[in-house]
Amino acid sequence: MARGGSLTDNGFALAPDPRSVYVVGPVKGQISIERISVATGQRSFIADGAQPAVSPDGSYLAYATGRLFTKVAIRDVRTGTTRVVNLGSLIGSGSGLLTGQVAWLGDGTQVVAMPVPFGTTGAARTPSPGAAARNSCSQQSTPGRLFLVVIDLAGGRPRARRVFVPGTWGLPLISGDLAAPSTLLLARSLVSQPGIGAAAITAAGVTVQRLASLPPDALAEAFAPGGDRILYLRVSRRGHARPALWVATISAGRLSGAHPLFTDNSKLAFNGAAW
Repeated sequence: MARGGSLTDNGFALAPDPRSVYVVGPVKGQISIERISVATGQRSFIADGAQPAVSPDGSYLAYATGRLFTKVAIRDVRTGTTRVVNLGSLIGSGSGLLTGQVAWLGDGTQVVAMPVPFGTTGAARTPSPGAAARNSCSQQSTPGRLFLVVIDLAGGRPRARRVFVPGTWGLPLISGDLAAPSTLLLARSLVSQPGIGAAAITAAGVTVQRLASLPPDALAEAFAPGGDRILYLRVSRRGHARPALWVATISAGRLSGAHPLFTDNSKLAFNGAAW
């Protein structure tokens, strides 16, 4: 997605069909989610919120919402019926989801959220003006203590729990791996040795398997649904001042077949990519 004056860097999502794109931008002074029809370009308001994520079957839209962005809403795309889960007691008063991540796990019965303290260097995206008043620093910035909140939607009432990720993954991009119901993918960027890994969530906790290293100048953007490929941005040293979009296959502990998808960025800049 190219950067647009009416959009912010607080997430966007492509529906599986793929007929709709969900984007985030200011609507009447509020950070809000809009749906854009791929066929017509028509935009329609969905809700106040950020970090939209579409369920694997396209039936539901999950997103961060609330005054402090400490809530996750689950919206039925067809009817508009919405369930809201308050995560405030789990993520703490100093963190929010405005610049964090929201993703679905593979079978569509769980949503995983990554809170981020406002102002953290290298956090997922830059918040909009005024966000500083709504988010401050908290425990998420502690090295080696990254935590996620898993929301189980099976049954009647959603249940949320906090899980800690072992190792020093810092603040990753997260993406549900549609090939495995309880697995998500992590990516470290803007560190000395960026890498990607697969995190398996069980009742006993989280285990992480390192999958491959990323180029030193890479900023991970999105994983393919099956987890076998990755989109990332690179700052070229051959005259391209703005990042170029690259794709690579994750195989045998490394990236293979890496090649640029788009480098003509003289008139636009990327601020997101999705499969």
